[in-house]
Amino acid sequence: NGTYDRVTPLRVGSFYDVFPYPTETQLQQLWDKAIKTPSQVPPEIESRVCYPAGSFLLAAPFVFLGISDIRIVYAIFFLAGLAYAVWIIPKKKRLLFIGVALISLELWNSIFSGGELGNLYFPFLLIAWLALNRNLRLSVICMGIAVTTKQTAWFFLPFYLILLFKTYGTK
Repeated sequence: NGTYDRVTPLRVGSFYDVFPYPTETQLQQLWDKAIKTPSQVPPEIESRVCYPAGSFLLAAPFVFLGISDIRIVYAIFFLAGLAYAVWIIPKKKRLLFIGVALISLELWNSIFSGGELGNLYFPFLLIAWLALNRNLRLSVICMGIAVTTKQTAWFFLPFYLILLFKTYGTK
């Protein structure tokens, strides 16, 4: 019940020599072939989805409560992270932070457009960074949630560990 433009093509089979990306016609032909025999996934289509557990487990309680629009769940986490940041940030810098958050089209567009919902890890990274000197346990938990939510968050982990080492030493 999907469409051909939502598949992830792989450079195998009939797409072996296709670079950088198959044309719409090629994808449509492959999709038509796949629909005829749905029990056999063509090797050109990615069939093993690899989402980290946090990307759907964090939203699961909200879905259970009847919130069917995942954008609302992401907005809840996003706004909670921003509220914590506003509460923690020193008063001198608070207004600047609020202004930057309000004009950040990337942040608001990622939440409310529905096109890119992969930024669920942002509020957890923000809290992990801000809570480092105030509440180590909260900081570590939020970093753990961030890396279980999106693979991109793993790029922040080495820098977080360096900051953790610089702040607390080997304790």
